[in-house]
Amino acid sequence: MPTLLKRTLLLIGIFLLAGHYSVTAAQAAAHFALSPASGTLQTAGTSVAVTIDADSNQLKSASAVVTYDAAKVTVTSVNGTYFPTVTTDTTKTGEIVISGTLTIGDTVGVTGTGTLATLTVKPVTGATGTVAVALRCSETSSDDSNLITLVGANLLATTTQCSANIPGSYTFTTTSGSSSTTTAQCNQDCSATVSCATGLSCVSGKCRNPSCNTTTNCSCTGESIAAAQGASTLPATGSVGQTVFLIGTGVLSLISSIFLLTHAKRFGDSLFRQE
Repeated sequence: MPTLLKRTLLLIGIFLLAGHYSVTAAQAAAHFALSPASGTLQTAGTSVAVTIDADSNQLKSASAVVTYDAAKVTVTSVNGTYFPTVTTDTTKTGEIVISGTLTIGDTVGVTGTGTLATLTVKPVTGATGTVAVALRCSETSSDDSNLITLVGANLLATTTQCSANIPGSYTFTTTSGSSSTTTAQCNQDCSATVSCATGLSCVSGKCRNPSCNTTTNCSCTGESIAAAQGASTLPATGSVGQTVFLIGTGVLSLISSIFLLTHAKRFGDSLFRQE
């Protein structure tokens, strides 16, 4: 085989081998991920894990800066077990910063994959469409998501490294002709009676019992019904005792009348015979 051909084939082989390793490295790069990365948000809240894949590195700390549209969802978090110490910062609207660190004195970093924290993503009443939950990461900023090794290297320091992160996109539960299946319960916000639970009406922006719409627990009493009608107390009504007394009086009057009529007839008959 000519020398030139051998050299050419050797270069091609080296090029293909280098390409294979570069693709493998890119696919296995250390990163954050939201899991699941998509799905439907439930009214009561949906759990989304913030996971870490350290690849073949040992990490001493990590910070995931999670961003979202606060007009569409609320986000809370519960610490995971990937790092022994996890803290959260929610001082900025639409952003939650979750940081994990080793215990002071540890000389061996965390490896492999694990959960930094679990988010509860809950839709805001009336939200429609979709919402993106992202991991803020930029080559030009150090105050964002990062993965720090034992020797202090940030594995999310470039645009390419940041692109390995896996964000999330979620939809809201909807039905035809309605933006949400959420039914407002007692004293919850409403825009119309149709959005309130059965038996409730929308009064001044709140779902209330129409019989006592001034109460916040929708449980009616005589006073609350009167208040809803603009009165201080309800009109007085008869009692059972009064009813029994009146019936008894009527019966006694009837008996007395019969008695008097009977004796009057006898007295009349007696006078007739005497004559």
